[in-house]
Amino acid sequence: MKILYYNGNIYTMKRPEDKVQAVLVENGIILGAGIFSDFRHEADKLVDLEGATMLPD
Repeated sequence: MKILYYNGNIYTMKRPEDKVQAVLVENGIILGAGIFSDFRHEADKLVDLEGATMLPD
């Protein structure tokens, strides 16, 4: 199942200030990160982070 996380402080960790609007994940693997509308149609489930911070593991 592809899960799209959005509406939070999603940091890529490439550089300290790099953030994206959304990240698409499947089975714990990041498929893409960027603009919400670019991934919305691919997602099976949406997760609203409600402003929470998300960092890659």
